[in-house]
Amino acid sequence: MSELYLRDFGALDDTMREQLFSIREELRLRGIRMLKHQRTEGGVRVQYQCRGYQGELVVAWDDMQQELSSLFSFSPAPPQT
Repeated sequence: MSELYLRDFGALDDTMREQLFSIREELRLRGIRMLKHQRTEGGVRVQYQCRGYQGELVVAWDDMQQELSSLFSFSPAPPQT
């Protein structure tokens, strides 16, 4: 793979890691703890605890992809045949 692509993926990985850290920090400040998260066929399921109450959040892959695209302004290249 081209060095340029590897650098781009490295930068994207760093950006995503920073975003995840800031999200977790924001959750912690608001008193929300992520207890468990798992990938499912339809999306991502997160179990959380907020002020003693436990809840669950399910995010569909389509919704997540749309949100990430708007955050990173990244559109994958079409597959080559």
